[in-house]
Amino acid sequence: MAAYSKYLTVRHSAIAGATAAACALFCLLNKRRAAAQHGKRSGKQALQNNEKEGKKERAMVDRVFIARICRILKIMVPRTLCKETGYLLLIAVMLVVRTYCDIWMIQNGTVIDSAIIGRSRKDFKKYLFNFIAAMPAISLVNNFLKYGLNELKLCFRVRLTRYLYEEYLK
Repeated sequence: MAAYSKYLTVRHSAIAGATAAACALFCLLNKRRAAAQHGKRSGKQALQNNEKEGKKERAMVDRVFIARICRILKIMVPRTLCKETGYLLLIAVMLVVRTYCDIWMIQNGTVIDSAIIGRSRKDFKKYLFNFIAAMPAISLVNNFLKYGLNELKLCFRVRLTRYLYEEYLK
């Protein structure tokens, strides 16, 4: 290995990298060519398998998709004023508050860094205590957000399951 280290210069490593990339590209093209030739040979078999399995549809966001989502949402949130709407509102408010908390934390962290760089003990202590004092409030915001998400998931599952059971039992 030590014998090769004298040849590892910027110029030689660039040449080696280009050679490796060219080899990888060549191998990839050969694999594609072989796969294309294999597909031509077994084209009838692939067509028969595709007919048996049925065509796989690609997921698309179109009018049908929107109609299905609206139908599911009507099941999960049946009225304007219900428990699920309250949880959705709680999540929205907590997301906005969390965004403000994140912005405040970034700004406060920057001020603390500036106090460290400026060697100002007074400013450092002041902003560090502000940071420590804000931690419980930020923790509450995160926990309310997590609580709202978990409760909303649970409510959605319960409503959807009840609806499916009722439809099945009809």
